[in-house]
Amino acid sequence: MAAKAKQGGIAGVAGAGGGILGLLAGRYLGLYLLVPGGAALLIGWILSKVLPPRVKPMMPAIAILGGHAVWMAVGVLFAARGDRTAMLVGGVEIALLLGAAFWLALRPGLAAAITAGAYQILSLAVNTYNFTGQSFGTAAHRALLAHMLLRLAGLIAMIVGLVIMHRKAQATQPAFPVMQELPANPPPLAASQAIPQRE
Repeated sequence: MAAKAKQGGIAGVAGAGGGILGLLAGRYLGLYLLVPGGAALLIGWILSKVLPPRVKPMMPAIAILGGHAVWMAVGVLFAARGDRTAMLVGGVEIALLLGAAFWLALRPGLAAAITAGAYQILSLAVNTYNFTGQSFGTAAHRALLAHMLLRLAGLIAMIVGLVIMHRKAQATQPAFPVMQELPANPPPLAASQAIPQRE
């Protein structure tokens, strides 16, 4: 009981801390987090109605990837208009985000998660490098911070999804191989199967 109470207390503190950090991030980022967050919630709700149960553990990761792609598309349409390089880079990233989301939705598993995770880690490193050179309060600082938070959230969601899928797979497998029970009274051998006796 004491251990459970301690774990509950730690979880409560962690939840409260996460809520406070989320509130502060939301106040600082504003639309930079509201647009992808709202899109992810909408995508997640739609996916919950159409995805089969085997994909449900990866649904949060798919929704975050989709919300990130929607936000990138909005940025390309409005912020990067006229800048061909920015539109090209944004278009490639949108395609990668959507490709990862569709792969996780169609074939959820280790291969899709590792590939999408590697892309997110590489992009997170690039965002972090660019983030360090931006001034606090600028549009670039807010946008890059939102990118970093979305990538971290996607990575965490994929890891949690893999853990849930692994536990479900273990729960469905028997701990020991099931042996076929032999009948208590085996039927007598037929005449054709009787062992010939030596005279």
